[in-house]
Amino acid sequence: MTTATALEQDVLKTYLHTDTDGVQRLQFMVEGVHCAACMARIEGAMNHVDGVDQARLNLSTKRLTLTWKGPLAIAEQAITAANKAGYGLTPYDPASLERKADADERFLLKCLAVAGFASMNVMLLSVSLWSGAEGETRTLFQWISALIVLPALAYAGRPYFYAAYKGIKHKRLGMEVPISVALVLTSAISLYDTIAGYGETYFESAIMLLFFLLIGRYLEARVKGKSRNAAEHLLGLQHTFVAVQGKDGKVTLMQSAEVPLGSIVLWRQGERLGVDGVLESESASVDTSVLTGESLPRSVRQNEAVQAGLVNRGASVTVKTTAVGQGTVLAELARLVDNATTVKNAYTRLADRISRSYAPLVHTLALGTFTVCMLLGIGGHESVLRAAAVLIVTCPCALALAVPTVQVALMGRMLRSGIILKSGEALEKLATITHVILDKTGTLTLGKPRLVDGGSEAQRKLAARMAIHSQHPLSVAIAHHGEVVTPLPDVEEVAGKGLKAVYKGETLLLGSAKLCGVKEPKDMPDVPRVWFVQGDKAPVMFVFDDPLRADAAAAVEALRRLDINVQVLSGDRAETVQKVSAEVGIHGFEGEATPQRKQEVLATMARQGCVTMMVGDGLNDAPSLALAPVGVSFGQASDLAKLSADVILQRENLMALPLLVQLAQKAKRAVWQNVYISLAYNVVTIPLAMMGYITPMYAALAMSASSLMVVTNAALVGRGKDMGA
Repeated sequence: MTTATALEQDVLKTYLHTDTDGVQRLQFMVEGVHCAACMARIEGAMNHVDGVDQARLNLSTKRLTLTWKGPLAIAEQAITAANKAGYGLTPYDPASLERKADADERFLLKCLAVAGFASMNVMLLSVSLWSGAEGETRTLFQWISALIVLPALAYAGRPYFYAAYKGIKHKRLGMEVPISVALVLTSAISLYDTIAGYGETYFESAIMLLFFLLIGRYLEARVKGKSRNAAEHLLGLQHTFVAVQGKDGKVTLMQSAEVPLGSIVLWRQGERLGVDGVLESESASVDTSVLTGESLPRSVRQNEAVQAGLVNRGASVTVKTTAVGQGTVLAELARLVDNATTVKNAYTRLADRISRSYAPLVHTLALGTFTVCMLLGIGGHESVLRAAAVLIVTCPCALALAVPTVQVALMGRMLRSGIILKSGEALEKLATITHVILDKTGTLTLGKPRLVDGGSEAQRKLAARMAIHSQHPLSVAIAHHGEVVTPLPDVEEVAGKGLKAVYKGETLLLGSAKLCGVKEPKDMPDVPRVWFVQGDKAPVMFVFDDPLRADAAAAVEALRRLDINVQVLSGDRAETVQKVSAEVGIHGFEGEATPQRKQEVLATMARQGCVTMMVGDGLNDAPSLALAPVGVSFGQASDLAKLSADVILQRENLMALPLLVQLAQKAKRAVWQNVYISLAYNVVTIPLAMMGYITPMYAALAMSASSLMVVTNAALVGRGKDMGA
């Protein structure tokens, strides 16, 4: 894989994208970033370059987006600044990044296994040493411990040793430096004491220290691994082949981004459109859920605009191309998701904030301990032991575990309730939610049309025998309304209008008013409907609705009892949104909201100090789910909505929303308790280690005990009943 330091301008131009306003954009994968401090360091280095508009790093996906106006040399200077800060940049490739993340996680697991195996074996030997083994037996056990621990440290300690080396090389001190010093120093003292024949060794201390550290890092990697970038998935909807129709009527398959503007595209039934354009045919039935969230297909007439990502639910039609590639509405939606995801990852974990001052403080304490001991004439060996003990007792195991252990315990508890927590960053924000914004279709309602009125039982059964031939959502609702029926033979689909058949000498029509020869009055209620005609009998109108979730009203009331304001923000028709909101007792609502409008509302609420939970299930909700402090979607939602959300509800159950808030508040208390445990432990043990009352062995035991307390406290989060979920 080629790093950015070796990239020529011609190579960079391959990945360069220029927006319509002249802003140039490059995206890179970043190597060596682990925490918020890394993110701040690399963004700061690149943003200080003259001409750079913005450098933004997505910590979960490790993707950096660089934007600027001007020559490509500005980007090269920014890349150089990132390299000098100690971070390698590689042209962004989601597949390569995923493979590297999986490989890193597997390597961490191997290191954890090696450290755990060595810890168990050395502790067995240590029992004999602590039990009073003397002479050659004691020496033999010490050498066996050395032979087990030293290779294990050399292998399992590589994540810390390599990071410490890079940090020192680039003149920055992270948490890995004092950890590496403690591991090396303790092992070196123990090896020296074994060779010299002194009584005490601390091999078990070093390997136990590394084992608990690796637990924290592996849990952190698992939490980050659950976050996925939704923008690539959305753009993937565009990267399809489309059928371009030539003047001679010949059809050629072309990549959607390569279709010339003005070309005629054949949009076949069931296909997702890969370009923006205007409808050339008379009419079409279109699934617009990708942009509006509306579950029911919409009728589009000739010369009306259609966008990439829409699905043709009727017969084949033709579209005149007006925009392709990055110029489509779908690409703009992807950019909104990407920008929102990057903004959200600016939130930092509590442990990251505390760790910024950890390294210099620990080095100062250890060096101060060694210096004072030497000045007091205690001796070099004892001075080194006390300094090592200080490094061990101040090891950030408890701090490193404080947040990830609570997250894992919370995930287990949520899984039992059918809830998947994808984003660790959402924990803090879930506990402080002030507003919940609900989409209508698929959130408050089931998102599946239901036949509620029209025709006799015999007419419904006959219509179902026709409807079973169609995949239109309203046809599916008719076909599944009653008992299983036998399909009618020779049912013909009339493009964009409905179905036609002949049965027992009678012509049957099922579809639009135009197909059935019905002239609808202007004051006809705006409800989903289709018409059915049997021979010369009067036309029958079938009426549909989208039923509410059974617990929608109860969930809204439960959220209110938690002092949370509940609103509805939907792309559906305003009158429909108003009706549904009233049924569940919600007074604040807005209909016909585009993805951009939803983001504007969220941004306004954020400026007002609101902490918002956005709940939605459609592709059009993805940017809002990504931008909101907490995004919640459903297991049956669109893939993009699930990728953009922080939380996924596997059950069709809105009572999980108040449960989420309650569990988050409990988890927040546990995190703070863990931090207090860690700080109290350090306040007590550091002075004792500096005065020589705690040897490296007891320092490791104390460190392990504090970590065990933190893990136990976190495990309590997973206890309790479902509270309605």
